[in-house]
Amino acid sequence: MRGAYYDVGIGPKALESTFMPEGYEMPGEGNRMFLGQKSNGAYAAVNMLMRFDHTYDLAYARRVYPFLREIADFWEDFLTLENGRYVITGDALGEVGNGGSDKNNCLSLGLVRRVFQGILEVGAELHVDPERWAKWQDITNRLSGFPTVVVDGVRRIRGAETGPAASRVGPNRDNSRMELSGMAWPTGIVGLGSDPSLLKVLQDYARGWPEREWINHFNGFSQTFPGAARIGYDPRDLLAKLRKQLTVGSFPNLMVFVGGGGIENCSTVPATINEMLLQTHHGVMRVFPVWPKEKPARFARLRTHGAFLVSAELRGSEVQSLEIESEKGRECILENPWPGHGLVLSRRGQRAEAIWVP
Repeated sequence: MRGAYYDVGIGPKALESTFMPEGYEMPGEGNRMFLGQKSNGAYAAVNMLMRFDHTYDLAYARRVYPFLREIADFWEDFLTLENGRYVITGDALGEVGNGGSDKNNCLSLGLVRRVFQGILEVGAELHVDPERWAKWQDITNRLSGFPTVVVDGVRRIRGAETGPAASRVGPNRDNSRMELSGMAWPTGIVGLGSDPSLLKVLQDYARGWPEREWINHFNGFSQTFPGAARIGYDPRDLLAKLRKQLTVGSFPNLMVFVGGGGIENCSTVPATINEMLLQTHHGVMRVFPVWPKEKPARFARLRTHGAFLVSAELRGSEVQSLEIESEKGRECILENPWPGHGLVLSRRGQRAEAIWVP
């Protein structure tokens, strides 16, 4: 089939990191480790889409668009249409090998949805491949939803519809961040602007994680903490858990030691704090959305979706100031940080108008 399909591990400058030693092979995969996962190329694409969303840099978009199209090609061919919905089969949430045997796992559903949402936006900005937009939009519209199941009267996330990951239900199974990675961080499919009932399922899901899913997790540090912030997890408990992880698992040079992962672990603390201070989801910007309101904080020129640089200060449980700098002149939608009060808007330092926002 067409397109690009990434191994489960890729090193810098095309370093091949997944060859098996001579005489060994994975069932159905030969002497390289795909470990059943088809989603790794889509995962790489999310980094590119995140950068584009935050800058609307068309030169960068032109540079990465060929790669995005290769990933879209693969998934356009790999998806199957069943009873009016696109499904993902022969893919693995975890690294299970044997070609992958899950159907509609949460990780791939989120990554693939993000790829097609993103390439539609990038393609429209670049005015390329308009003849493919209808197909990509159809995939976005009819891609299967995230699987859930009701257990003891509680709606819970399920790792997949069927296959090994389908047994991943409830707080007692390991590697909880895998589902969260596809649903919320870094994909942004689910966030503070999502259906409240689904958002509550994710919040309850994170609230039920045992401590081993937070502290010294083998391979989840870079995903668990910013993912929890993205879905609106209790900010006080989140900061306490982050501080504990840094206390028991970091070196004097600020390198956090966890068993798996690599350079991405350097992003965890800034990504988590940034998500607590500023988020944009479904086009709506929110300041201090997951921050303890009694805890003073301020930030300067944090970048968010739409190529906006935002500065704000929280003091005395109230937002004291807010400044938004637009690099590309795109529409700005802001959730009122002063609910029930009007805003006085200034443009370029000059009072422009008063706005009432409920």
